[in-house]
Amino acid sequence: MRASLVVLVVVAVLLTPVAGVGILAVLMFGHHQGEQASAAVCSVSLGDTTSLEATTASGATITLGATQLENAAAIIAAGNEAGAGQAGQVVALMTALQETRLLNLANPAVPESLSLPNDGEGSNYDSVGVFQQRPSMGWGAVADLMTPATSALIFYERLMSVGGWQDMAPGRAAQTVQRSAYPDAYDRWEPVADTLVSALSSVSCASSTSSGGVPAGLDEKRNAVVTFALQQVGDAYVWGAEGPDRWDCSGLVQGAYRQIGIELEHWSEAQRSAGREVSAAEALPGDIMWWPGHVAIYLGNGELVGAQGYSQGVVRIPVYGSPRYIRVIE
Repeated sequence: MRASLVVLVVVAVLLTPVAGVGILAVLMFGHHQGEQASAAVCSVSLGDTTSLEATTASGATITLGATQLENAAAIIAAGNEAGAGQAGQVVALMTALQETRLLNLANPAVPESLSLPNDGEGSNYDSVGVFQQRPSMGWGAVADLMTPATSALIFYERLMSVGGWQDMAPGRAAQTVQRSAYPDAYDRWEPVADTLVSALSSVSCASSTSSGGVPAGLDEKRNAVVTFALQQVGDAYVWGAEGPDRWDCSGLVQGAYRQIGIELEHWSEAQRSAGREVSAAEALPGDIMWWPGHVAIYLGNGELVGAQGYSQGVVRIPVYGSPRYIRVIE
C-alpha cells in the first residue's frame, strides 16, 4: 500500500466577503510523467469570501465565484510546483478563462468524466476539464484531465517545452499550446489573469501526511465498512472495477457495504438514493458522501476515503467541496 501525501495551503486574498461563508477547496496534484501520476492533496482556505471582481482587456467587469477561485488557486499552485513563474501562471489562467471560465467541465461524450468531481458539463468534441484537454489527442488520462491541478501541470509541461515562450505575448503562448480555432481570444483575459495571480500570490504548499487508523468508538457495522475501505488505500482506480485490488468510486463503496450484508448498486446516483440524507454536522463514519457523479466514505474528523481517479487511486484525504451525506446504516 502506498501512502498518500496531504498538502495544506492557506491563501490570503482580498475578495468580496460574505459573512459566515467559508470556502475549502481540495487540490489534487500529480506529476504527468510515466503511466501513473503521483498524487498529493492541497487544502486551500479562502476564508469568508466568495467572489472576486476583475476587468477584461475590453473593459468589461466580470465576477468570479468560489468554484472559479478554487480552480484558479489550483492552477497557480501547480505553476509554483512546475516552476513556471508568474508569466506561466498568467498564460495558464488566460487559457482556462477562455476555455471554461475556470470551471472544471465534464463531457457526455466522455462518460468517465461524468463520474468524476466536476463543475458542470461541456460538449466540445471530447474535451474535458478546466483547460478542455482532449484524451483522444494525447493529453492524458481522463481522471488527470478532470483534476484541475493535474491538468494544469500537464498544461505547464506543454508550455515549458515551447522554445522562447517567455518572450511571446501571453495570448500567443496560450495559442501555441492549445491550437485554438480562435487564436486571438485569449488576449482579452490577460488583465483578469494578472488580477488572479496578484490576489492568490500567497498560494504555497507545506507537506504533511494523512494517516491514522479506524476511528474509535464505532459500532460493529460502521467499523466493518470503514475498516474495509481503509484497507484498500493504495489500490488502483479503474473505471467500473469492483476489486479486489482496483476500484472505481462506487465500486469501493459497494464493496465496503457488502461487508455488512448491504448490496448497493454500482452507480453513484443509485447510492445517493440508498438511504436518507443527513447534514454534515450529523454525519458519522461510514456514511456515504455524494457529489455529482462521485461517491466516497466519510471517516469523521473532516476526512474521507475514496477511489478518486487514475492519478490518485484509493486515498485517505480531507473532505472537500460540498458533499451530501447519505445514511444507510441506521
